[in-house]
Amino acid sequence: MERQYRIVRPDATDEEVKEAIESEGETSLFAQSVLQSAQASEAKRALKEVRERHMDIQNIVKSIEELSSLYQEMQYMVESQDVLVDNIDKTVEATNVQLEEVNVELVQATEIAKRSRKKKWILAAIGTAILAILLIVIVTTIMNNTPKK
Repeated sequence: MERQYRIVRPDATDEEVKEAIESEGETSLFAQSVLQSAQASEAKRALKEVRERHMDIQNIVKSIEELSSLYQEMQYMVESQDVLVDNIDKTVEATNVQLEEVNVELVQATEIAKRSRKKKWILAAIGTAILAILLIVIVTTIMNNTPKK
């Protein structure tokens, strides 16, 4: 029994060997060794699963950090674009005001152009009437001054 115990546990002290022989009872030393090796393999499998879960958790943490970084970059981009959008908005408002002013001026210019054309026609009619009167006066004066035969 002592030899079997030393094969299974070569680093065991004499006291451990005596205690194992006395408490041996119905289970053999090799059966205990098999049980211990089965427990060790179960522990190794559990450790492997824990390591895999730990790696998965680290990957999730890394993904969350990358996502956070992307959100921060997006926020910076939105904030920087906000100034440009405000400038564009102000420019559009100023353009709308100027367009309204231009429309008012175009209406006024159209009215002025209509009045100017009307005045030109009136002046043309007056000029034609004056020319007609002058022509009549000249013709009648010439007719009155010419000797009659």
